[in-house]
Amino acid sequence: MVAGTPGAWSSETLAGALRDLGTDSFVANTSELVHDLESGEVTRGGAPLGQLDAVVVKKLGDAYDHSTENRLLVLEEIERGGVTVFSSPRCMRDAVNRYRMSFLLRAAGLPMPRTRVTESTEAALSVVDEWGDVVLKPVFTSKGRGMVRLRSRSDAEPELAAWQMASRGPMYLQEFVPNAGRDLAVAVLGDEVVGSYYRVAEAGEWMTTTSAGGHYEPAEITHDVQTLALEAARVFGLAFTSVDMVESDGGWLVYEVSAFGGFTGLRDACGVHGAALYARYVMEMLS
Repeated sequence: MVAGTPGAWSSETLAGALRDLGTDSFVANTSELVHDLESGEVTRGGAPLGQLDAVVVKKLGDAYDHSTENRLLVLEEIERGGVTVFSSPRCMRDAVNRYRMSFLLRAAGLPMPRTRVTESTEAALSVVDEWGDVVLKPVFTSKGRGMVRLRSRSDAEPELAAWQMASRGPMYLQEFVPNAGRDLAVAVLGDEVVGSYYRVAEAGEWMTTTSAGGHYEPAEITHDVQTLALEAARVFGLAFTSVDMVESDGGWLVYEVSAFGGFTGLRDACGVHGAALYARYVMEMLS
């Protein structure tokens, strides 16, 4: 089973790649699963999932929030029942929460932009005063959704007030890193780099995501950058991931490690069929 979004390109492409290798694969949304805590059984449409060979997680919803952690708990029960889950829910849980993910990267000694997390609006305003250019990020997010750049206290006050009114959780504040209008994604499968590409911002934009008009370009990376990406990926032990990095004046910094990884940048920039590589990896691990 592919845990993802039925009809979505990435989920269906992964399921198709698994079927090409002789499996009976289908896509299911984890929001449809039912967890019976008394028996430990997890079902979908009344059918038990304990007989599956594996669950390969591509997506846990269109927006990441506290429900994501609940869905990971359901997958953890499936794993506890003997079904192999790629990646292990415990590994994904560490990466899907931006606060915890950053805490673990920093604890491992990896270089990151300066970051502070607080629930205090006044403390957050002080960070903006001190650094002058800050990106406010949700703890649970994907593809840059909900990120806001704050360049002054006058920018920050209404944004932080709205944040608190919406009960969006702790304020994750990261110093904006001046760059060449691009950041780097390094795709890691198992313990191997399978591709790297730039996300290039549209002229006049600071965000590099495709939703903000950005596009992908191929990237050749040095041995040192590859080593840094692998070190970051190893902190979490994910089967397939993308390590997001940015080049600063002082060297390369790690933004984040994705809980799920993506296929589109690999396809568009590198000509790499990431879903096929991932499917082969899954089959090798199960054999």
